[in-house]
Order: sequence, then C-alpha cells, then structure tokens
Amino acid sequence: MSTPEAPAPVLTLSHLSVTYGVGAEAFRAVDDVSLTVPAGGAVGIVGETGCGKSTVAHAVLDLLGPAADIDGGILFRGTDLVGVGDRGMRRIRGEKIALVPQAAINGLNPVLRVQDQIAEVLRIRGGLGRSEIRTRVREVFDAVGLPASRLTAFPHELSGGMRQRVGIAMALVGRPDLVVADEPTTALDVVVQAQVLDTIRDLRRELGFALLLISHDLGVIADMCDTVVVMQNGGVVESGPVAQIFDEPRRRYTIALRDADLLSRPQDRPEPPAPAAVPVLELAGVRKEYRTKTGVLAQFVDREQNRLTALQDADLRVERGEIVAVVGESGSGKSTMASIAAGLLPATAGTVRIDGTPIGDLDRTALTARVQMVFQDPFRSLDPRQPVLDAVAEPLRAHGRKGRDGNRAAVVEALTAVGLTPPETYLHRLPHELSGGQRQRVVIARALVQRPDLVIADEPVSMLDVSVRAGVLEVLLRLREEWGVAIVLITHDLRVAEYLSDRVVVIRGGRILETGPTTQVMADPQHEYTRLLLNSVPGGHRVAR
Repeated sequence: MSTPEAPAPVLTLSHLSVTYGVGAEAFRAVDDVSLTVPAGGAVGIVGETGCGKSTVAHAVLDLLGPAADIDGGILFRGTDLVGVGDRGMRRIRGEKIALVPQAAINGLNPVLRVQDQIAEVLRIRGGLGRSEIRTRVREVFDAVGLPASRLTAFPHELSGGMRQRVGIAMALVGRPDLVVADEPTTALDVVVQAQVLDTIRDLRRELGFALLLISHDLGVIADMCDTVVVMQNGGVVESGPVAQIFDEPRRRYTIALRDADLLSRPQDRPEPPAPAAVPVLELAGVRKEYRTKTGVLAQFVDREQNRLTALQDADLRVERGEIVAVVGESGSGKSTMASIAAGLLPATAGTVRIDGTPIGDLDRTALTARVQMVFQDPFRSLDPRQPVLDAVAEPLRAHGRKGRDGNRAAVVEALTAVGLTPPETYLHRLPHELSGGQRQRVVIARALVQRPDLVIADEPVSMLDVSVRAGVLEVLLRLREEWGVAIVLITHDLRVAEYLSDRVVVIRGGRILETGPTTQVMADPQHEYTRLLLNSVPGGHRVAR
C-alpha cells in the first residue's frame, strides 16, 4: 500500500536573506533562512529580541519597505512573492496571507467601530454585497469568541484580550490559507494569553489554515506548533519537530534557551526563614480606594460612595530574607499593594509596618534606607544622560554620603553582587550602551547599594527575553542568600513566582484569594482562580480543575 503524499507546502522560504544599507553600512538582519510551512500545519519561529524572526514574518508579507534588500525565495503555493509588486501583494495580503500583529490596539483605528474595521477588509477585496459582508463579520466575531453586543464598540472600550481577538477576526475574515502571527500574546496576561491561543488553535483546527507563529516564548511554541525553527543573530540554529527540539536539542543555544524557560524550580535552594517576632514588612487590613466618576469604571464602583476599591483588607507578612511572590492579572491590585508597602501610595485604611515601625512614622530618608523598589521597565528607570556610577550612587548622595571614594567602593560592590563584572568596565557606560538585562541589573544594584532590608520588585523581568530573564532572577536569588535581603516579587507569571519565591500570594480584584508555601500552592492549589492561572501557563503546568 502506498503511503499518502504529504500536503503541498503553503509557504517555502529558500535561502532568504534581508539586508539593510550598503557597503560598510550594510547590516544583514536575516541570513540564509530556509523553512517550509505545510498546508494546515503550524510552524513556530523562536528566538530572542533582534534575532530576525519578525523580519522573516514581515518579509513574507512584503512589509519591510524599500530600505530592505531581499535575497532568496519566498514561495507561496508555488508563486515567488519576491518581485510580485505592490498590486500583486495587495491581492494576496488579507485574502491569501493574513497578519495577526503583536499589539492589536496599534493596528486598530481608534475612531471606527470594530465591526466597520473588520468589514473594511472585505470591502477592499470586493465581490461581496453589504448583506454578505455583515453576515461574514458576525460569523467571524462569533468564531473568535466575542459577543455580538461588542460589534459596535470602539477599540478603547475593549480589553486587551478583546482587542487581540478583533485583530484575529480581521485576519481570518478573508479566509486566508496562511496566518502569520507575530508575538500575538506578548502584551497579555497569562489567562488572557491562554484564551487567545486557544482561539487560534481551535480556529486553525476548524478552518484549516496554516500558521506561522513568531514568539520569544518556548512554552507558547510548544503548545501551538508542530515544527519549531530556532533563530539567533539572523540565522537558523536548528529546526525540527517540537518534541525533538525540546527533548533532544542539538545546539548549545537551543539548550540554553530551553533551560532558561523557567519551568523547573532550583533544587538546592535554602529553607525559608522561620517567623521572627518582628517581620521586615507587615500589612494588616490594608485597603485602598480611589474617588472616581461614572463611565468605563462604573461597573466596579459603589455608586453611593463614588469610590473604586483597588485593594480590600489585605494582610501580608514578609520575614527577613524571605522571598514572597504576589501573583495576579492586570488590575488585580498587586502593584497597588507594592506601592503602599514602599510608601509611594497612602493606604485608605489598615496599617503598614516596616521592621515594626508604622510607615507613617518614618521620614522619606529612613524609609528608603530600609525599602527600595525595582520597577518593570529598565529602559525608563535610568536617566539616559547619567553613567552607571552616578546612577547607582544616587541613593547614597540622596542620603548625605558625599565621599566620592566611598560611594565608588559601594557601587563597585553592588555591581559585583548583581553580576556586572569586572565592575570597572561598566562604571562610565551610559544606559544606551547596555543591553536590557544589563540595565535591569544596574537598577537592582541601585536598589541594593544602601543594603536595604527589603526590595520590592514590580514585574522586574516581564520586559526581558527569556534567557536574560533567568540571569536576572538568579541575581535576586543570590542576593537573598548572600546579603539577606527580603524580596516582594510582583508578577503575573507563575513560572517566575515558582522559580524565585518561598511563598505565594494570589490576588484578584483587590482581594487575596490564596496564600501558602510556593511548592504547596503549585502542587495543590485550593482556589479555582489559582488553578486557572496554573492551567494558563504555556508549555508548563496543567492541573485538574
């Protein structure tokens, strides 16, 4: 009996290269990339920022612009798209090949209702009457899991997950053969991310389109794709079936990328500290309310009090040298809790104590000597005109330490502690001369230079590549062990919480739903929302609901 023939490929890239500039100024963003996407198949391209994966996606769609010089072949159902021209590509885009962009809000017109924006895709193609267009729009809206009542909404009236579903609907309404999804869930919370990925997976199964998925997240690729292509520095490191690449990677870079995906908790971590008479941080019955108006927030507001409650009766205790993760989705209240603990926001009710002292009794100098924050965005946390030495020494100067030699010694010690060695090579660099991971290490060094008792890290690795993320978290673990610093970690990512923390606090809608030792909560979650968070981790945990 003859074996059935494999389906003909929808897309074939043959020795694709993309170069910007000429002569000595030339930069090759993509170098000799070849891959095949079969009909109905799913191929993922994974790699760090700057590896060239999005350039490949945009080359397929002819979205790179005139500055890009493309060499090699881009075959779509046997037709080479290189040189097809603008008119030919306009017919192909949307009708045969569609794009789901990274941030749908950037691709939506803020002054058009979403139904009109989806319908516009069909009107540009032509061939359908008004009634047929309305029917098709309603069908695709239903297919992506959006209620018909939202058809007339403007983009700003939708959540991030809903906007991304609208982006998917715009891509699918033309019934394309190939969908190119470029980091479609990067800006979304883990629960919303899982819902969007489930939508794409279900629709691919139902409609039969092929998928080219671009991601820096190995877990997303593992969940969604049959084949994975690993890229680094513009070229392909290795490729093959997902199971093979994940279980038996051949290249050192792939192994490092996989091992950095934070799916396994370090085994040699010390025992968490025993409770002391006086914890380093204590929140008791803390509540935070905001005065608000009617409008978008009205559904969350007590109309009689005209207030929005961001945090409700929160209790939290952090011991010296302990790492506690506060986990929840956007709007859950976790960053509000962090800001109150750091003295950046006043609580409406309840008490906050630092080392047993009410936070209101500490002046700014005394408070910042004990508590420091590390913020999410390393690019905005540093003055672009300030060299590393001055940036890290800034808290010392603010607290009256004027001795340049003493400050320099403290900065060198802090830079060494965060792994920026030899520290002398970093002292006079400006932020733009550092990578994202190096910037975040500088921010951590600045927080540590006064040797505080507590560091509050608000999403400290969410903007970093997975391989860089692991290194920064290792720094935080080492600082706890070597410097005895307590850490409150604010995160939406349970993989990060599991990797780093001794104890987990799960928060939603301003309420703490569950708390306990990290291993216990991960193995046996008690609250339905915690189970939902665990089930939503791509490529990671799956627990019974």
